[in-house]
Amino acid sequence: MKKNNIPQILIWGCYALFAGACLILTTMVVGRALGYGSFAGIAVGIVILLAMGLLVRMLHRVTDKMQFQKQDERNRLIWLILEGLLIVGGLIGMITLRMAHPWDVTQESAFELAKISPDGFELKMAHRGYELYLYLLHGFFLFLGNKASAAILLQMVLLVGAYFSLYFGIRRLSGPVAALTVMVFLGFAPFMVTETRKLLPLLMFLIFYGLAVGGIAALPDRMRGLFKIYDKVFAVLYYIFVGLLMGFCFYLDVVGITLLIFLTGVICCGKREAEDMTGKRGMPEGIVSPEAYLEAMEQESVILGSEVFVFVCCLVSAVLGYVGAHGIRSIGGGSAAASIYGQLELYMPGNVRIPTTVETGTVFWDVLLLAAFMSLGAFGFWYSGRIRDKAMWMFAAVLLAGMQCTGMTSEVYSDGFAVLYLFCTAIAGCSLTDLMVVKKAPVETGEMGDMDIMDMDAQDNLNMLNQSNDSTVGGDAAPVINYIENPLPLPKKHKPKVLDYDYAVADDDDFDI
Repeated sequence: MKKNNIPQILIWGCYALFAGACLILTTMVVGRALGYGSFAGIAVGIVILLAMGLLVRMLHRVTDKMQFQKQDERNRLIWLILEGLLIVGGLIGMITLRMAHPWDVTQESAFELAKISPDGFELKMAHRGYELYLYLLHGFFLFLGNKASAAILLQMVLLVGAYFSLYFGIRRLSGPVAALTVMVFLGFAPFMVTETRKLLPLLMFLIFYGLAVGGIAALPDRMRGLFKIYDKVFAVLYYIFVGLLMGFCFYLDVVGITLLIFLTGVICCGKREAEDMTGKRGMPEGIVSPEAYLEAMEQESVILGSEVFVFVCCLVSAVLGYVGAHGIRSIGGGSAAASIYGQLELYMPGNVRIPTTVETGTVFWDVLLLAAFMSLGAFGFWYSGRIRDKAMWMFAAVLLAGMQCTGMTSEVYSDGFAVLYLFCTAIAGCSLTDLMVVKKAPVETGEMGDMDIMDMDAQDNLNMLNQSNDSTVGGDAAPVINYIENPLPLPKKHKPKVLDYDYAVADDDDFDI
């Protein structure tokens, strides 16, 4: 085992325990709800876990025997068109599904708080995201009146915004398969259909959260190649923008603190991803290794391209963004300090408790399917070697679950269950991505395919070559040079041409003029 693989294997062990626990806990709750008892559910969970491992093994045994060619531009365009059709089709389907259900928004408290009344509209809520959502809903009522259609229209607009924001953010961080998986569960899972039809700030929060995830995922690109002055200025402004966005997400809800997990993971793994990319796309002329390439890219950006500077810059900007949002809120009256204290008091830890969805035993079919998909990543790691994306989503989910158990989430925000659900769908998408990683079949190299190239600069190889020559011809004889057969075709032999003009030429004619 290589030492540099030990951290990945330890993280994989944590993920395997996390995914296995989620699957067995889900089957236990389902078994108890169906009247079979907890032990029957645990046994079913173990069987499903073993079946997922067998499925991964069989799939990779089949794909290892197949020949895969590199995608050309035409195939890439076809996949992009197919991806676009899936995005548009999913968006139409999720809107149609929600409009097919009856809406009863007039009975919700948000509708009564935001509607236009003779007494005017002015409120101060402890939950800042809910307060901002009420102002937004009130703005729709100003244009369309106190109608249910206005609230439904706002929900549809926010749904479309959250759909695209999450899709492109997760796609930038974890790839298109994970993004499509999240969109499928967001649009069609019964739990998410129910949550997104409530007049709550969930969809508004997801818009900014998706933007923050995408911005964090693009940080490694901004950290490299800072040769010119405007590149450096743009990079620093980008760091500040990402930090402000993170601070605003924390202002909307405490769930925004999970963005620190993605910030840490992306920055710490940025250089390693650069090495992988340089190995795939080739390096500039004169650069002989990924390390030399990274050194050349950062020779003029030692400070601006360092992980410590980027992390500190984003963190400081996040704090300033959070305080600045409270400062803007307190313009109408009050102080920023009082606003910050009022919000943090809402998230103070309370008594340790188990989330209510586990206690009541209500689990939809999609939760069981989601847990099964998550378990695929525990086996797919040994074929793909990918653990970074699953680890970030896993640590974010564990952090959010711990906050729920200690009472640090808000009841106005459904205790963050919808965001935790989306974290799990992202983990499932990363696990499905592992199934699509296949090993390419070895390429035949012709006559020289079995030849080993010896490094003639290494002194050990030179000594071994001299010893082999000395043992062949004796100790006193001169070393014998063993030539190899030239694999290249030999040049054609030169044959002189004879000129024949079919007429006699005098012997004394020397062709002088």
